[in-house]
Amino acid sequence: MATVTVNLLPTATIGGTLSFCAGGSTTLTAGGGVSYLWDDASTNPVRNITAAGTYTVQVTDANGCTDTEMATVTVNAAPSANLTSVNFVCIGTSITLNGNPSGGTTPYSHAFAQTGGTGAYSGFVNNNDGTASITGSTAGSVTIRYTVTDANGCTATSEKTITVVDCSAPALTFNITDPCSCNNDQTANGAQDGSFNETVTVSPTTAGQTWTVTAINSLTGNPVLPTGIAVNDLLTFNAGVHKITFKHYDDAGYTLSVEGPNPVGSMGNVTKSASNICRYPVVAFDPSLPSPICESAAPITLGFTEANSFSGSSSFTVDAIAETQFDPSAQGVGAHTVAGTFTGTFVNNTSTNVADPAFPGCVTSLSQSVTVNAAPVCSITGPTPVCANEQDVVYSAPAGMSAYSWSVISGNATIDGAANMEMVTVDVGASGNFMLGLTITDINGCNSTCSETIPIELVQLSLTSLNPISVTCGDQFNVTIQVSNSSPIFLRCNTASGGTKPNSNISATPPCKSAAWAATRSSATAMR
Repeated sequence: MATVTVNLLPTATIGGTLSFCAGGSTTLTAGGGVSYLWDDASTNPVRNITAAGTYTVQVTDANGCTDTEMATVTVNAAPSANLTSVNFVCIGTSITLNGNPSGGTTPYSHAFAQTGGTGAYSGFVNNNDGTASITGSTAGSVTIRYTVTDANGCTATSEKTITVVDCSAPALTFNITDPCSCNNDQTANGAQDGSFNETVTVSPTTAGQTWTVTAINSLTGNPVLPTGIAVNDLLTFNAGVHKITFKHYDDAGYTLSVEGPNPVGSMGNVTKSASNICRYPVVAFDPSLPSPICESAAPITLGFTEANSFSGSSSFTVDAIAETQFDPSAQGVGAHTVAGTFTGTFVNNTSTNVADPAFPGCVTSLSQSVTVNAAPVCSITGPTPVCANEQDVVYSAPAGMSAYSWSVISGNATIDGAANMEMVTVDVGASGNFMLGLTITDINGCNSTCSETIPIELVQLSLTSLNPISVTCGDQFNVTIQVSNSSPIFLRCNTASGGTKPNSNISATPPCKSAAWAATRSSATAMR
């Protein structure tokens, strides 16, 4: 009988870092056996990896049993850096460093350090976006290293040497001025497509000086760079005044850096810059112009507000006629065109390193159509005059309004019931008069007000005919009188001798408001 032994298989392992930065390497270490065979036929358990891919190793133990393991290695793209700045900085002035990081995997971290040189700087500020600023403090050269590290820990470095120059004695003998000049060619208020002509004046004093004129490469707008000058244009200036002219667009801005030898040769090269943002005004009517507007609305004083609160002068027209206000009642019902022109006067561009926008002479126009709606015609319809102490007298307003408001402005009367309807009921006092007021609002929100003074009449009674009436006993008779209110009246029959006969009193209540009324006594018999 034979005994067979089954040996356990080994467990193959691969250890190490499975990713590395481009240009680097990593080490894989196999384990779990006594001998190893990689897929490239190497037998060392330790293998150096310089490329991305999947790597396989076969592990053999002391019993000759085998196991296989695989590992996938990733190569991370490395970032890149290119540290740029001007080449010279005066003591006491600041410059900006730009590491220009790219590639790799964001987010980045940024570091700047001086690695050499005899000069020094102070006031270092790391903006943590790949840029930093330094201020020259000690004359001499300084070498600055920029390091960018990406999210995978991959790094890139770049160095630049900058010369710190004592520019204080003698003073620089050139200057750069920048008179922003509007071409007034923008298409509409706020379009930001208007252009500016720029003239930068350089005034060196030494013949044969060479000045490198650099336009920034981060302009916004259209075009990206000013037209008429390219980045790193090299211009040779002799003694005298030299001008660089170019064109750029609204709100784009520009920076020019001029670098050349200081008139005192031992001081090395120096740099001076001019920066500016020229902008067309952006305006709005202030106060705003409502449209539609009611004919009865108060006049509106015309004005502009500028988006950046910059100064300027304004002028306005209404239907092409110069005006300072829009008066709906004067302009009349219908559509009207209100137009305004704003001319910028803000100037802040006659020195170097100017950052604030400027627009001397820039003109912006704005127009708006305003429709004036007619005010409704207010009227009060109802009885006038009225009788003393008369109740529930009804007055009415024009129909079809969206709102009504009645009131007794003055006098001897009160409103009985609702005062916000088309009709109103009034209770009249004993004497005098009263003024009834009305405000109506139409469907356009326009309103108008009117009032009427209504007299209150007392009782006045007069006989239409004063001629004696002769009747025969047993006859009926009629008497016609004229009255002006509703107080009761009485008639009395008298005999020829002046006496009063029994049952001859006649009592009745006549109608008001001077209506003719006939009192008829038909049930009494005239007596002798």
